[in-house]
Amino acid sequence: MSRPLSIALPRPAPRRFARVAACIAVAAAALTPAAQAQRVAPAAAAPEPPPPAASGQSARDALPALIEHSRRRLTLEQGRLGGPGLPWLRELLAGSRFVLFGEDHGSRGIANLATALWQELQTLGWRHAAVEVDPFTAAELETRLRRGGAPWQAFLAAQGGGAVPFFAWDAELQFAQAVVGTAEASATPAPVLWGLDQVFIGAAPWLLQRMADTAPGPRSRERAAGLARRTAAATSGAPLMAAAAEDLAALRQAWIDEGGAATLPDALLLSHQIYTPHTGGDGETWIANDARERLLKRNFAAQLQAVAPGTRVMLKFGAYHLFRGASPTQVQALGGFVSELAQLQGGQTLSLMVLCAPGDELLAFDGSRVPCTAERYGNDWAFLQPWLDPQGVTVFDLRSWRLRPRRLAHLSAEVQRVLGAYDLLVFAPRSGAAAYLPGVKPPGR
Repeated sequence: MSRPLSIALPRPAPRRFARVAACIAVAAAALTPAAQAQRVAPAAAAPEPPPPAASGQSARDALPALIEHSRRRLTLEQGRLGGPGLPWLRELLAGSRFVLFGEDHGSRGIANLATALWQELQTLGWRHAAVEVDPFTAAELETRLRRGGAPWQAFLAAQGGGAVPFFAWDAELQFAQAVVGTAEASATPAPVLWGLDQVFIGAAPWLLQRMADTAPGPRSRERAAGLARRTAAATSGAPLMAAAAEDLAALRQAWIDEGGAATLPDALLLSHQIYTPHTGGDGETWIANDARERLLKRNFAAQLQAVAPGTRVMLKFGAYHLFRGASPTQVQALGGFVSELAQLQGGQTLSLMVLCAPGDELLAFDGSRVPCTAERYGNDWAFLQPWLDPQGVTVFDLRSWRLRPRRLAHLSAEVQRVLGAYDLLVFAPRSGAAAYLPGVKPPGR
């Protein structure tokens, strides 16, 4: 992820200071009387305290009763949620300002669950979803989806599967289609898909070509076109890194000198610096991860500033990004920022960590499949397997676990970390790995 603008991030230019100041103003506005007076959703129900341990029973032996008390079961059929736990979940959703859907990528079941959850949210008036792509890709995706799905698939086929993360996959695209379809049905103006992330490493060729086509002058056009050709010819699977940071900086300067706004040049340069230590270059990965998380927060604040007060948003990201507090990478995650912002504005969040079921598979970006039990959460949550519904959705209310922490004290450090970071732990139904869209090839193939 990143090393900020020259491994210790050079001092931001005045324009960048202005953008950061504007984002900080969003949080400050939450304290104004107007913001405090805005109508907020009713508070979600507090967790029901679990029954006390039996007389003489140890805290550890009382854990199964706590798990059973916290468990809710849902069904997922024909794209809609059902089952005995649905009224309880609806109450939690209705009382939330932001819903945080933290996932492992590449699961068809998880993506289908996200789409079904969106169907519930849209009935409550939700119209906006923040996703783990950059703002430029999100805008391209939404524009093409509003024309129907075929233009998006044709774009991906022309650019290659490495150009876009996640939305080159079938089940993930269905989620985006559901969000955009809700907006069209309610005449909600664009954008409803909020891309918050860095420019993806495989997106450089098409974005640079877009810059060449829209450059403010001949010098910036020539530089963008040259870099577009160079990155498109890369065979490493990391096209952005085929461009040198110095060349991206020169493109940025030419763009500004010829009167262009530096939004996209800045984004490309920052992303290059974020990826450098993760692709064998100099720099510290923690600094890179922190820079990326700060970018997510700035972009979310900017998007929130542009919509009506009280707008409710679903955030769908990899689970590490939506931790409250420090994520497992030891950076302060987006999830904590969003949760605190909701509290400042008189609301609250509902955060879900969503895992694939034991025995299921995930799609890797190169097109291979891996068992979900081999992923980062599998071993830590093996103790829950007797309580999982193999055909449906199983939800554990971690809020009630927090009321009896001694019963979980013997469990792994990862369980303890998640206990304070998420409200619900959700296991999606076994549905297999996601798949690339027809005609779209994984990168490098």
